[in-house]
Amino acid sequence: FRLTVSVTNAGPFEIDPGHASISFRVNGQLSQAATDAFLNGNVTVDWARLAAGATATDAHDIGATLFDAPGSYVIELLVNGDAVSQVSVVVAAD
Repeated sequence: FRLTVSVTNAGPFEIDPGHASISFRVNGQLSQAATDAFLNGNVTVDWARLAAGATATDAHDIGATLFDAPGSYVIELLVNGDAVSQVSVVVAAD
């Protein structure tokens, strides 16, 4: 499972998109594994200075870390502790 985060600067000026302010919850629990994957991974310069109209994307293959058993999971993206997006994932048994 590849978890991808994208941010688009819809404004007229360059911004800091706040990569360091993101974290994740999985099924209502903070996920240090997901957060670490994004905060400790390599990112492009766009994540420090995002030009007007530009999009920055970061993605990591972390399904094995997040999903320890078959079942339904909800992954939430948090920015400064507030949920801004979520995705539902169903992991089937082998």
